[in-house]
Amino acid sequence: MAKKALGYGRVSTVKQVVDGVSLEAQRMEITSFAIASGYDLLDVLCDDGISGSKNEDDRPGLAELLTAVRAGQVSVVIVCKRDRLARDQALAGHIETVIRRAGAELICIDEAGLSPITKAVLTMVAEVERLLAAQRTRFAMRALKAKGKTFGTVPFGYRRNADGGLDPQPGEIESVHEIVAMRHRGTKLADIASYLTTSNVQTRRGGRWSAEQVRSICERAKTHGLPKLAATAA
Repeated sequence: MAKKALGYGRVSTVKQVVDGVSLEAQRMEITSFAIASGYDLLDVLCDDGISGSKNEDDRPGLAELLTAVRAGQVSVVIVCKRDRLARDQALAGHIETVIRRAGAELICIDEAGLSPITKAVLTMVAEVERLLAAQRTRFAMRALKAKGKTFGTVPFGYRRNADGGLDPQPGEIESVHEIVAMRHRGTKLADIASYLTTSNVQTRRGGRWSAEQVRSICERAKTHGLPKLAATAA
């Protein structure tokens, strides 16, 4: 019977996400390792945005992990790196002692002596997981599009409604109509942008208008049409 295992991941700062130790990356690495090693991975418990200096009382994910370990529900704990348990060596040592005294084994993937075959399997599983995640995202986006729903950034002049579609945004859609009308009259993109800025028409971020922003609005109107507010619709 395969040994039951729990994984643990933690991030405390945005920089860690940028540096490649995001929770999703840790989950994928732990899952790949468990599959390649033949463990029955029950879950990957995580603490998001919590410092490694905190003990289990301040880390819900770690507390749940150690509760399961003490209850004998798992015999293996998997982390990507020892510093995911704790940045402080003394605290990391204490957590590891708790795990081992409960009869479980702590595995730090970056310290594990992996055979070439195991490394190859890890790479293969990680690639499959990445492709599956990308495919799920594409399916979800297609499903939203089929239902007339939108995703991503809401364009200037619109707001997202309860059904996931776009409705005209009062205070902005009027400017969209003016922009398109000026463009139809042959006004240059840069001149329209300058006019909007000097007229104190606010961009979404409150900055100056650019020719590219104006172009984007005109292209959207050409592709998707130009709705009006119900009160002003013809």
